[in-house]
Amino acid sequence: MPGPAAPFSEQSFDAIALEIFWNRLIAIMNEVDDAIVRTSFSTIVGESRDFAYILTDAGGRSLCQSTYSPPNFCVVLPITAKHLLARFPVETLREGDVLVTNDPWLGTGHLPDFVMISPVVRNGRAIAFFGLIAANCRVPDLVLGDLKAMIGTHSIGIARLHELLDDYGLDDLEGFGGEIHRRSEAAMRERVGELQDGTYRFALEIDGYSERVRLQAAITISGDEVVVDYDGTSQADPTAAINCVYNTTYASTMFPFKCALAPEIPNNEALFRPFRVTAPEGCILNARFPAAVKTRAKVTNNLNQVIFGALWPLFGERAQAGSGSIWPFTLRGDEPPFGRYVVDMLPHGGRGAPRTLDGMAPVAFPHNSVVTPCEILESKAPILFLRKELRTDSGGAGRRRGGLGQTIAFRHVGSEEMILSIIPDKIFAAAPGLDGGCDGERGVVRLNGRAIERFPAIHFRPGDELELELPGGAGFGAPSGREPERVLEDVALGYVSPEQALRDYGIAPSPQGGARPAAG
Repeated sequence: MPGPAAPFSEQSFDAIALEIFWNRLIAIMNEVDDAIVRTSFSTIVGESRDFAYILTDAGGRSLCQSTYSPPNFCVVLPITAKHLLARFPVETLREGDVLVTNDPWLGTGHLPDFVMISPVVRNGRAIAFFGLIAANCRVPDLVLGDLKAMIGTHSIGIARLHELLDDYGLDDLEGFGGEIHRRSEAAMRERVGELQDGTYRFALEIDGYSERVRLQAAITISGDEVVVDYDGTSQADPTAAINCVYNTTYASTMFPFKCALAPEIPNNEALFRPFRVTAPEGCILNARFPAAVKTRAKVTNNLNQVIFGALWPLFGERAQAGSGSIWPFTLRGDEPPFGRYVVDMLPHGGRGAPRTLDGMAPVAFPHNSVVTPCEILESKAPILFLRKELRTDSGGAGRRRGGLGQTIAFRHVGSEEMILSIIPDKIFAAAPGLDGGCDGERGVVRLNGRAIERFPAIHFRPGDELELELPGGAGFGAPSGREPERVLEDVALGYVSPEQALRDYGIAPSPQGGARPAAG
Protein backbone atom coordinates (compact mmCIF):
# COMPACT_ATOMS: atom_id res chain seq x y z
CA MET A 1 0.00 0.00 0.00
CA PRO A 2 1.56 3.34 -0.98
CA GLY A 3 2.15 5.75 1.86
CA PRO A 4 1.26 9.43 2.04
CA ALA A 5 3.03 11.91 -0.12
CA ALA A 6 6.15 13.33 1.44
CA PRO A 7 5.19 16.40 3.50
CA PHE A 8 8.73 17.69 3.75
CA SER A 9 10.45 19.89 1.27
CA GLU A 10 12.66 22.92 1.53
CA GLN A 11 9.75 25.15 0.53
CA SER A 12 6.89 23.88 2.68
CA PHE A 13 6.39 21.98 5.93
CA ASP A 14 3.08 20.71 7.20
CA ALA A 15 3.24 21.22 10.99
CA ILE A 16 0.84 18.36 11.79
CA ALA A 17 2.63 15.91 9.52
CA LEU A 18 5.94 17.04 11.00
CA GLU A 19 4.69 16.24 14.52
CA ILE A 20 3.38 12.83 13.43
CA PHE A 21 6.65 11.96 11.72
CA TRP A 22 8.69 13.06 14.74
CA ASN A 23 6.59 10.97 17.10
CA ARG A 24 6.91 7.94 14.84
CA LEU A 25 10.67 8.34 15.07
CA ILE A 26 10.45 8.48 18.87
CA ALA A 27 8.27 5.34 18.80
CA ILE A 28 11.03 3.59 16.85
CA MET A 29 13.56 4.68 19.43
CA ASN A 30 11.33 3.35 22.22
CA GLU A 31 11.01 -0.01 20.45
CA VAL A 32 14.78 -0.28 20.21
CA ASP A 33 15.04 0.82 23.86
CA ASP A 34 12.70 -2.00 24.93
CA ALA A 35 14.67 -4.49 22.86
CA ILE A 36 17.97 -3.78 24.64
CA VAL A 37 16.27 -4.25 28.01
CA ARG A 38 14.99 -7.66 26.91
CA THR A 39 18.22 -8.88 25.33
CA SER A 40 20.99 -7.43 27.53
CA PHE A 41 22.95 -9.57 29.98
CA SER A 42 23.99 -7.19 32.77
CA THR A 43 21.82 -5.70 35.52
CA ILE A 44 23.22 -2.23 34.85
CA VAL A 45 21.61 -2.27 31.38
CA GLY A 46 18.66 -4.64 31.71
CA GLU A 47 17.47 -3.58 35.18
CA SER A 48 18.96 -0.15 35.89
CA ARG A 49 18.46 1.08 32.30
CA ASP A 50 21.79 2.90 32.40
CA PHE A 51 21.83 3.54 28.66
CA ALA A 52 20.45 5.86 26.01
CA TYR A 53 19.32 5.49 22.39
CA ILE A 54 19.67 8.50 20.11
CA LEU A 55 19.04 9.05 16.41
CA THR A 56 21.35 11.47 14.60
CA ASP A 57 21.45 12.77 11.07
CA ALA A 58 24.32 12.03 8.68
CA GLY A 59 26.45 14.70 10.34
CA GLY A 60 26.04 13.23 13.82
CA ARG A 61 23.55 15.90 14.94
CA SER A 62 20.91 14.45 17.26
CA LEU A 63 17.27 14.42 16.13
CA CYS A 64 15.49 12.46 18.85
CA GLN A 65 15.94 9.88 21.58
CA SER A 66 14.06 7.13 23.34
CA THR A 67 11.74 8.43 26.04
CA TYR A 68 13.67 7.05 29.02
CA SER A 69 17.17 7.92 27.86
CA PRO A 70 19.30 9.66 30.53
CA PRO A 71 19.51 13.33 29.53
CA ASN A 72 23.27 13.71 29.95
CA PHE A 73 23.91 10.81 27.56
CA CYS A 74 21.67 12.42 24.94
CA VAL A 75 23.75 15.58 24.86
CA VAL A 76 27.07 13.72 24.89
CA LEU A 77 26.40 11.17 22.14
CA PRO A 78 26.28 13.62 19.21
CA ILE A 79 29.54 15.15 20.44
CA THR A 80 31.15 11.72 20.42
CA ALA A 81 29.55 10.86 17.07
CA LYS A 82 31.24 13.86 15.49
CA HIS A 83 34.61 12.72 16.87
CA LEU A 84 34.07 9.26 15.38
CA LEU A 85 32.98 10.66 12.01
CA ALA A 86 36.07 12.87 11.88
CA ARG A 87 38.12 9.66 12.16
CA PHE A 88 35.86 7.56 9.91
CA PRO A 89 34.23 9.92 7.36
CA VAL A 90 30.58 9.30 6.60
CA GLU A 91 31.22 8.71 2.91
CA THR A 92 33.47 5.73 3.73
CA LEU A 93 30.89 3.88 5.83
CA ARG A 94 28.93 0.90 4.55
CA GLU A 95 25.95 -1.11 5.70
CA GLY A 96 26.93 -3.26 8.69
CA ASP A 97 29.67 -0.96 9.92
CA VAL A 98 29.68 -0.14 13.63
CA LEU A 99 31.79 2.58 15.26
CA VAL A 100 32.58 2.08 18.95
CA THR A 101 34.60 3.88 21.62
CA ASN A 102 34.83 3.93 25.38
CA ASP A 103 37.44 6.71 25.44
CA PRO A 104 36.22 8.90 28.33
CA TRP A 105 37.77 11.99 26.76
CA LEU A 106 35.70 11.56 23.60
CA GLY A 107 32.60 10.23 25.32
CA THR A 108 30.86 10.53 28.66
CA GLY A 109 33.93 10.93 30.85
CA HIS A 110 33.36 7.43 32.24
CA LEU A 111 35.61 4.57 31.10
CA PRO A 112 32.94 1.84 31.49
CA ASP A 113 30.55 3.66 29.12
CA PHE A 114 30.52 2.43 25.52
CA VAL A 115 29.38 4.75 22.73
CA MET A 116 28.30 2.82 19.64
CA ILE A 117 26.87 4.21 16.39
CA SER A 118 25.63 2.33 13.32
CA PRO A 119 24.97 4.00 9.96
CA VAL A 120 21.59 3.80 8.26
CA VAL A 121 22.57 3.22 4.62
CA ARG A 122 19.96 4.09 1.99
CA ASN A 123 20.57 4.19 -1.74
CA GLY A 124 24.26 3.59 -1.15
CA ARG A 125 24.95 6.39 1.34
CA ALA A 126 24.74 6.83 5.10
CA ILE A 127 21.78 9.12 5.88
CA ALA A 128 21.55 8.76 9.68
CA PHE A 129 23.02 6.96 12.69
CA PHE A 130 21.54 4.94 15.49
CA GLY A 131 23.64 5.70 18.54
CA LEU A 132 23.75 4.03 21.92
CA ILE A 133 25.59 4.76 25.12
CA ALA A 134 25.56 1.96 27.68
CA ALA A 135 27.48 1.11 30.83
CA ASN A 136 29.99 -1.73 30.76
CA CYS A 137 30.91 -4.15 33.55
CA ARG A 138 33.87 -6.32 34.46
CA VAL A 139 32.50 -9.77 33.60
CA PRO A 140 33.49 -10.74 30.03
CA ASP A 141 30.41 -12.80 29.19
CA LEU A 142 28.12 -10.00 30.30
CA VAL A 143 30.13 -7.36 28.43
CA LEU A 144 30.16 -9.33 25.18
CA GLY A 145 26.50 -10.19 25.59
CA ASP A 146 25.60 -6.54 26.07
CA LEU A 147 27.67 -5.47 23.05
CA LYS A 148 26.00 -8.07 20.84
CA ALA A 149 22.61 -6.95 22.12
CA MET A 150 23.47 -3.35 21.28
CA ILE A 151 24.43 -4.27 17.72
CA GLY A 152 21.33 -6.41 17.33
CA THR A 153 18.97 -3.70 18.49
CA HIS A 154 20.58 -1.22 16.10
CA SER A 155 19.49 -3.51 13.27
CA ILE A 156 15.90 -3.28 14.51
CA GLY A 157 16.03 0.49 14.50
CA ILE A 158 17.58 0.62 11.03
CA ALA A 159 14.86 -1.63 9.61
CA ARG A 160 12.10 0.44 11.20
CA LEU A 161 13.59 3.69 9.91
CA HIS A 162 13.68 2.33 6.36
CA GLU A 163 9.99 1.40 6.72
CA LEU A 164 9.14 4.92 7.88
CA LEU A 165 11.06 6.55 5.04
CA ASP A 166 9.33 4.21 2.57
CA ASP A 167 5.94 5.25 3.96
CA TYR A 168 6.72 8.89 3.25
CA GLY A 169 8.62 8.39 0.03
CA LEU A 170 11.79 9.94 1.46
CA ASP A 171 15.39 9.17 0.56
CA ASP A 172 16.89 10.72 3.69
CA LEU A 173 16.20 12.84 6.77
CA GLU A 174 17.79 16.05 5.58
CA GLY A 175 14.63 18.08 5.07
CA PHE A 176 12.98 16.79 8.23
CA GLY A 177 16.13 17.17 10.31
CA GLY A 178 16.79 20.68 9.12
CA GLU A 179 13.26 21.78 9.96
CA ILE A 180 13.31 20.13 13.40
CA HIS A 181 16.59 21.86 14.20
CA ARG A 182 15.36 25.22 12.89
CA ARG A 183 12.15 25.13 14.91
CA SER A 184 13.79 23.80 18.07
CA GLU A 185 16.52 26.42 18.07
CA ALA A 186 13.99 29.19 17.41
CA ALA A 187 11.79 28.00 20.28
CA MET A 188 14.68 27.88 22.75
CA ARG A 189 15.97 31.29 21.67
CA GLU A 190 12.50 32.75 22.13
CA ARG A 191 12.31 31.39 25.68
CA VAL A 192 15.80 32.52 26.59
CA GLY A 193 14.89 35.94 25.20
CA GLU A 194 12.01 36.18 27.68
CA LEU A 195 14.45 36.00 30.61
CA GLN A 196 15.81 39.18 32.14
CA ASP A 197 19.28 40.05 30.89
CA GLY A 198 22.03 40.07 33.47
CA THR A 199 24.71 38.02 35.17
CA TYR A 200 23.56 35.65 37.89
CA ARG A 201 25.94 33.88 40.27
CA PHE A 202 25.86 30.94 42.61
CA ALA A 203 28.44 28.82 44.42
CA LEU A 204 28.02 25.50 46.15
CA GLU A 205 30.25 23.23 48.23
CA ILE A 206 29.85 19.50 47.63
CA ASP A 207 31.35 16.45 49.32
CA GLY A 208 34.22 15.75 46.97
CA TYR A 209 36.31 12.80 48.14
CA SER A 210 39.16 13.63 50.51
CA GLU A 211 38.25 17.34 50.54
CA ARG A 212 35.17 19.36 49.68
CA VAL A 213 34.81 20.76 46.17
CA ARG A 214 33.58 24.23 45.27
CA LEU A 215 31.36 24.62 42.21
CA GLN A 216 30.92 28.22 41.11
CA ALA A 217 29.10 29.67 38.13
CA ALA A 218 28.41 33.05 36.59
CA ILE A 219 25.51 32.82 34.14
CA THR A 220 25.14 35.69 31.70
CA ILE A 221 21.90 36.11 29.78
CA SER A 222 22.08 38.49 26.85
CA GLY A 223 19.20 38.60 24.41
CA ASP A 224 18.60 35.07 23.21
CA GLU A 225 21.97 33.66 24.29
CA VAL A 226 23.39 32.29 27.56
CA VAL A 227 26.99 31.89 28.71
CA VAL A 228 27.70 29.68 31.72
CA ASP A 229 31.19 30.32 33.12
CA TYR A 230 32.55 28.03 35.84
CA ASP A 231 35.54 30.19 36.70
CA GLY A 232 36.27 29.90 40.43
CA THR A 233 35.49 26.17 40.56
CA SER A 234 37.98 23.94 42.41
CA GLN A 235 40.94 22.48 40.63
CA ALA A 236 40.97 18.85 39.56
CA ASP A 237 41.44 16.36 42.40
CA PRO A 238 44.63 14.28 42.01
CA THR A 239 43.53 11.89 44.78
CA ALA A 240 40.22 10.64 43.41
CA ALA A 241 38.43 9.73 40.17
CA ILE A 242 35.79 12.45 40.51
CA ASN A 243 37.19 14.74 37.82
CA CYS A 244 35.07 15.65 34.79
CA VAL A 245 35.84 15.93 31.11
CA TYR A 246 34.29 18.92 29.37
CA ASN A 247 31.69 16.81 27.51
CA THR A 248 29.95 15.69 30.67
CA THR A 249 30.13 19.17 32.20
CA TYR A 250 28.48 20.62 29.10
CA ALA A 251 25.76 17.94 29.08
CA SER A 252 25.00 18.30 32.79
CA THR A 253 24.75 22.07 32.38
CA MET A 254 22.20 21.77 29.59
CA PHE A 255 19.79 19.58 31.55
CA PRO A 256 18.31 22.18 33.94
CA PHE A 257 17.89 24.66 31.09
CA LYS A 258 16.03 22.03 29.05
CA CYS A 259 13.80 21.18 32.02
CA ALA A 260 13.02 24.80 32.84
CA LEU A 261 12.66 26.34 29.40
CA ALA A 262 11.58 23.66 26.93
CA PRO A 263 10.33 20.55 28.75
CA GLU A 264 7.76 19.69 26.08
CA ILE A 265 10.11 19.70 23.06
CA PRO A 266 11.69 16.30 22.31
CA ASN A 267 15.40 16.44 22.93
CA ASN A 268 17.59 17.33 19.97
CA GLU A 269 20.88 19.08 19.44
CA ALA A 270 19.50 22.40 18.20
CA LEU A 271 17.93 23.16 21.58
CA PHE A 272 21.40 23.84 22.96
CA ARG A 273 22.76 26.15 20.27
CA PRO A 274 21.94 29.32 22.27
CA PHE A 275 24.22 28.16 25.10
CA ARG A 276 27.96 28.38 25.61
CA VAL A 277 29.71 26.71 28.54
CA THR A 278 33.23 27.57 29.68
CA ALA A 279 35.32 26.02 32.44
CA PRO A 280 38.99 26.80 33.11
CA GLU A 281 41.25 24.06 31.81
CA GLY A 282 42.54 22.04 34.73
CA CYS A 283 39.58 22.67 37.00
CA ILE A 284 37.49 19.74 38.19
CA LEU A 285 34.90 20.47 35.48
CA ASN A 286 37.45 20.49 32.65
CA ALA A 287 40.19 18.15 33.78
CA ARG A 288 43.32 17.50 31.77
CA PHE A 289 44.33 14.03 30.58
CA PRO A 290 45.28 11.75 32.33
CA ALA A 291 43.20 12.88 35.34
CA ALA A 292 41.07 10.11 36.87
CA VAL A 293 37.47 10.59 35.71
CA LYS A 294 35.57 7.35 36.33
CA THR A 295 33.20 8.60 39.06
CA ARG A 296 32.61 12.04 37.57
CA ALA A 297 28.88 11.87 38.35
CA LYS A 298 29.67 12.62 42.00
CA VAL A 299 30.45 16.15 40.77
CA THR A 300 28.30 16.68 37.69
CA ASN A 301 25.11 15.51 39.41
CA ASN A 302 25.34 18.69 41.47
CA LEU A 303 25.57 21.11 38.55
CA ASN A 304 21.79 21.37 38.25
CA GLN A 305 21.79 22.75 41.79
CA VAL A 306 24.24 25.46 40.77
CA ILE A 307 22.10 26.46 37.77
CA PHE A 308 18.85 26.43 39.75
CA GLY A 309 20.55 28.27 42.62
CA ALA A 310 21.50 31.09 40.29
CA LEU A 311 18.36 31.29 38.18
CA TRP A 312 15.45 30.17 40.36
CA PRO A 313 13.90 33.67 40.41
CA LEU A 314 13.71 33.52 36.59
CA PHE A 315 12.63 29.89 36.18
CA GLY A 316 9.42 30.25 38.20
CA GLU A 317 7.59 27.02 38.99
CA ARG A 318 10.17 24.97 37.10
CA ALA A 319 13.01 25.83 39.49
CA GLN A 320 13.91 23.10 41.94
CA ALA A 321 15.75 22.91 45.25
CA GLY A 322 18.65 20.49 45.74
CA SER A 323 18.09 16.75 45.41
CA GLY A 324 19.48 13.82 47.37
CA SER A 325 21.67 12.38 44.59
CA ILE A 326 22.43 8.91 43.29
CA TRP A 327 24.36 6.36 45.39
CA PRO A 328 25.47 3.69 42.91
CA PHE A 329 26.92 0.53 44.36
CA THR A 330 28.39 -2.60 42.81
CA LEU A 331 28.92 -6.07 44.26
CA ARG A 332 31.31 -8.51 42.65
CA GLY A 333 32.59 -11.90 43.61
CA ASP A 334 32.69 -15.58 42.70
CA GLU A 335 30.66 -18.15 44.58
CA PRO A 336 28.50 -21.19 43.76
CA PRO A 337 25.74 -21.33 42.66
CA PHE A 338 26.00 -17.73 41.37
CA GLY A 339 29.34 -18.19 39.65
CA ARG A 340 31.31 -15.07 38.89
CA TYR A 341 28.94 -12.14 39.39
CA VAL A 342 28.83 -8.38 39.11
CA VAL A 343 25.56 -6.69 40.08
CA ASP A 344 24.66 -3.03 40.38
CA MET A 345 22.03 -0.87 42.01
CA LEU A 346 21.44 2.84 41.39
CA PRO A 347 19.33 4.11 44.32
CA HIS A 348 18.57 7.80 44.77
CA GLY A 349 17.75 10.12 47.60
CA GLY A 350 14.74 12.42 47.75
CA ARG A 351 14.09 14.95 45.04
CA GLY A 352 14.20 18.64 45.82
CA ALA A 353 10.98 20.61 45.99
CA PRO A 354 9.90 22.86 43.10
CA ARG A 355 8.27 26.18 43.87
CA THR A 356 4.70 24.81 43.77
CA LEU A 357 5.05 21.11 44.65
CA ASP A 358 6.54 18.98 47.40
CA GLY A 359 9.63 17.07 46.36
CA MET A 360 9.21 13.50 45.22
CA ALA A 361 10.22 10.49 47.27
CA PRO A 362 13.32 8.63 46.00
CA VAL A 363 13.37 9.00 42.24
CA ALA A 364 16.10 9.31 39.64
CA PHE A 365 17.33 12.87 39.16
CA PRO A 366 19.06 14.18 37.12
CA HIS A 367 19.06 10.70 35.56
CA ASN A 368 16.40 8.43 34.11
CA SER A 369 17.86 5.29 35.65
CA VAL A 370 15.76 2.63 37.36
CA VAL A 371 16.45 1.01 40.73
CA THR A 372 17.18 -2.70 40.33
CA PRO A 373 14.60 -4.67 42.35
CA CYS A 374 15.95 -6.23 45.53
CA GLU A 375 14.70 -9.64 44.41
CA ILE A 376 16.79 -9.46 41.22
CA LEU A 377 19.97 -8.72 43.15
CA GLU A 378 19.23 -11.48 45.65
CA SER A 379 18.88 -13.93 42.76
CA LYS A 380 22.22 -12.97 41.24
CA ALA A 381 24.46 -12.45 44.30
CA PRO A 382 24.58 -13.88 47.86
CA ILE A 383 22.92 -10.96 49.64
CA LEU A 384 19.69 -10.57 51.63
CA PHE A 385 17.91 -7.23 51.86
CA LEU A 386 16.83 -6.36 55.39
CA ARG A 387 15.14 -3.00 54.86
CA LYS A 388 14.13 -0.63 52.09
CA GLU A 389 12.03 2.19 53.49
CA LEU A 390 11.52 5.95 53.48
CA ARG A 391 13.51 8.06 55.97
CA THR A 392 11.20 10.05 58.22
CA ASP A 393 12.29 13.71 58.67
CA SER A 394 14.86 13.53 55.87
CA GLY A 395 13.11 15.99 53.54
CA GLY A 396 14.07 19.61 54.04
CA ALA A 397 11.34 21.77 55.58
CA GLY A 398 9.80 24.51 53.49
CA ARG A 399 6.63 26.00 52.11
CA ARG A 400 7.06 23.03 49.83
CA ARG A 401 8.81 20.14 51.57
CA GLY A 402 11.75 18.26 50.07
CA GLY A 403 11.30 14.64 49.06
CA LEU A 404 12.24 11.97 51.59
CA GLY A 405 15.41 9.94 51.30
CA GLN A 406 15.41 6.20 51.89
CA THR A 407 17.14 3.57 53.99
CA ILE A 408 18.48 0.42 52.32
CA ALA A 409 20.14 -2.34 54.33
CA PHE A 410 21.45 -5.75 53.24
CA ARG A 411 23.56 -8.62 54.59
CA HIS A 412 26.18 -10.86 52.96
CA VAL A 413 24.66 -14.36 53.26
CA GLY A 414 27.27 -16.23 51.25
CA SER A 415 30.48 -17.97 52.26
CA GLU A 416 33.09 -16.08 50.19
CA GLU A 417 34.27 -12.50 50.48
CA MET A 418 32.95 -10.08 47.86
CA ILE A 419 34.09 -6.62 46.83
CA LEU A 420 31.63 -3.80 47.42
CA SER A 421 32.11 -0.44 45.71
CA ILE A 422 29.87 2.48 46.62
CA ILE A 423 29.83 6.15 45.66
CA PRO A 424 27.71 8.08 48.18
CA ASP A 425 27.09 11.82 48.08
CA LYS A 426 25.85 14.50 50.46
CA ILE A 427 27.13 12.88 53.62
CA PHE A 428 29.01 16.11 54.41
CA ALA A 429 27.28 18.80 52.32
CA ALA A 430 23.48 18.67 52.32
CA ALA A 431 21.18 19.34 49.37
CA PRO A 432 20.60 23.13 49.46
CA GLY A 433 17.18 24.74 49.92
CA LEU A 434 15.93 27.69 47.90
CA ASP A 435 14.11 30.90 48.83
CA GLY A 436 14.32 30.19 52.56
CA GLY A 437 13.70 26.46 52.30
CA CYS A 438 15.74 24.18 54.57
CA ASP A 439 18.47 21.84 53.40
CA GLY A 440 17.72 18.15 53.06
CA GLU A 441 18.99 15.69 55.66
CA ARG A 442 22.49 14.41 54.90
CA GLY A 443 23.23 10.77 54.19
CA VAL A 444 25.01 8.14 56.30
CA VAL A 445 26.75 4.87 55.40
CA ARG A 446 27.11 2.25 58.14
CA LEU A 447 29.15 -0.93 57.89
CA ASN A 448 28.22 -3.34 60.68
CA GLY A 449 26.65 -0.47 62.57
CA ARG A 450 29.65 1.87 62.32
CA ALA A 451 29.45 5.04 60.25
CA ILE A 452 32.15 5.27 57.56
CA GLU A 453 33.21 8.35 55.63
CA ARG A 454 35.86 7.14 53.15
CA PHE A 455 34.98 4.79 50.33
CA PRO A 456 37.74 2.73 48.79
CA ALA A 457 36.61 -0.74 47.72
CA ILE A 458 35.14 -2.57 50.75
CA HIS A 459 36.02 -6.19 51.47
CA PHE A 460 32.50 -7.33 52.29
CA ARG A 461 32.73 -10.54 54.30
CA PRO A 462 30.13 -13.21 55.08
CA GLY A 463 27.77 -11.92 57.74
CA ASP A 464 28.65 -8.25 57.15
CA GLU A 465 25.78 -5.76 56.93
CA LEU A 466 25.67 -2.47 55.08
CA GLU A 467 23.09 0.24 55.79
CA LEU A 468 22.61 3.20 53.47
CA GLU A 469 20.68 6.22 54.67
CA LEU A 470 20.26 8.22 51.48
CA PRO A 471 19.87 12.01 51.71
CA GLY A 472 16.62 13.91 51.53
CA GLY A 473 15.73 16.61 49.04
CA ALA A 474 15.71 20.26 50.08
CA GLY A 475 12.72 22.49 50.72
CA PHE A 476 11.54 25.48 48.68
CA GLY A 477 10.27 28.61 50.44
CA ALA A 478 10.20 29.45 54.14
CA PRO A 479 8.65 26.73 56.38
CA SER A 480 6.42 29.37 57.96
CA GLY A 481 4.48 29.51 54.70
CA ARG A 482 3.47 25.84 54.74
CA GLU A 483 -0.23 25.20 55.27
CA PRO A 484 -0.95 23.52 58.63
CA GLU A 485 -3.09 20.85 57.00
CA ARG A 486 -0.14 19.79 54.86
CA VAL A 487 2.06 19.47 57.94
CA LEU A 488 -0.57 17.35 59.68
CA GLU A 489 -0.90 15.13 56.62
CA ASP A 490 2.89 14.66 56.55
CA VAL A 491 2.80 13.59 60.21
CA ALA A 492 -0.10 11.21 59.60
CA LEU A 493 1.78 9.59 56.70
CA GLY A 494 4.99 9.26 58.70
CA TYR A 495 6.93 11.64 56.47
CA VAL A 496 7.46 14.12 59.32
CA SER A 497 7.69 13.27 63.01
CA PRO A 498 5.70 15.28 65.58
CA GLU A 499 9.02 16.58 66.88
CA GLN A 500 10.06 17.94 63.48
CA ALA A 501 6.59 19.40 62.92
CA LEU A 502 7.03 21.39 66.12
CA ARG A 503 10.65 22.34 65.50
CA ASP A 504 10.43 23.35 61.84
CA TYR A 505 6.81 24.44 61.41
CA GLY A 506 5.73 25.45 64.91
CA ILE A 507 2.85 22.98 64.76
CA ALA A 508 2.19 20.46 67.51
CA PRO A 509 -0.11 17.69 66.27
CA SER A 510 -2.77 16.71 68.81
CA PRO A 511 -3.43 13.05 69.67
CA GLN A 512 -6.77 13.36 67.86
CA GLY A 513 -5.02 14.28 64.61
CA GLY A 514 -5.56 18.03 64.66
CA ALA A 515 -3.14 20.78 65.61
CA ARG A 516 -2.65 22.77 68.74
CA PRO A 517 -0.57 25.95 69.14
CA ALA A 518 3.05 25.38 70.01
CA ALA A 519 3.99 26.29 73.57
CA GLY A 520 5.56 29.70 73.93
